[in-house]
Amino acid sequence: MPPDPRSGVSPALRWRLWLQVLSVATLLALVVVLAEKIQWRDFGAALARASWPLVIAAAALNFVNLACKAARWRTLLARAARITFVRLYYYLIVSYAASALLPARAGEALRVYLLRRRDGIAVVDSVGAIVVEKLFEVLGLLVIVLPLPLLMPLPHWVRVSIWVIAAGGLSGLLVAVVLARSVGRAKGSRLQTLARGLQSLRSPSHIALAVVYSVLAYAIDAAMVWLVLRAMAIHVPWATPALVLLGGNLAIAVPSTPGQLGALEAGVIAGLSIVGVPVSDALAFGLIYHFMQLLPVVLVGATGLHLVSEARADDAASVEEFSS
Repeated sequence: MPPDPRSGVSPALRWRLWLQVLSVATLLALVVVLAEKIQWRDFGAALARASWPLVIAAAALNFVNLACKAARWRTLLARAARITFVRLYYYLIVSYAASALLPARAGEALRVYLLRRRDGIAVVDSVGAIVVEKLFEVLGLLVIVLPLPLLMPLPHWVRVSIWVIAAGGLSGLLVAVVLARSVGRAKGSRLQTLARGLQSLRSPSHIALAVVYSVLAYAIDAAMVWLVLRAMAIHVPWATPALVLLGGNLAIAVPSTPGQLGALEAGVIAGLSIVGVPVSDALAFGLIYHFMQLLPVVLVGATGLHLVSEARADDAASVEEFSS
């Protein structure tokens, strides 16, 4: 979409900026509401009773979660190039560290830059892989949360959210597969360019493998949630981790703050409130769950964060193309 000649900013990018402003404003409003409900003495007690060996075990498990995501990414890039798993795993950790420290999920643009600059992967191929990756994220989450209505009574908004995820994920995958198979039948068109970026979806085996990696990643994430709940001595039904993942992923669907700080906690509190966890305990859980993922990844990924400034200085055109 061409930029507005008066501002130099594309309409798509402008809408993204407004959406981010709206999400930040909504988040601030939620923080104000929740602050009135928090019993700070109970919050401090919840933090104090945390079992740190279990939290450390969850943090270690997070790197296994990232390994599944790196393997999925490699599968989605397989038709464009063959890159080693270790290399992509490093890129992924660095990009997650960048997104934790910078707004607007800068790590995704950094991944595009790293693949183009270091491995010669065309922007359209890497952007296509990231777009498809989002679809498989939705499908993986769907597998985890779809059984929830059969396992516990749920509020109406949770049941609606699950059906929206199901409809959106399956419809999006179907459209992407059809579009990917259109390559070669729309010579010289923008449709063919986009289809090229989705070429991994032309292989049923790649689709199946990506689904498996996505489900494994969410299953590991559910185990991390369970470990932190145990660490906090929060006793809830065994299906609660799926609720936490649903609430958290809905809350961070739109980029807001660096590392989604505050947004993830709000989603986690919403999920835990369904099973009667007090706001103070839920907030303590959310903070520990969030930071046990962020801090180790930032520490490991810091070795490559200098690539962010390189990307901005050397590849501004590609980053702008990705953002728009």
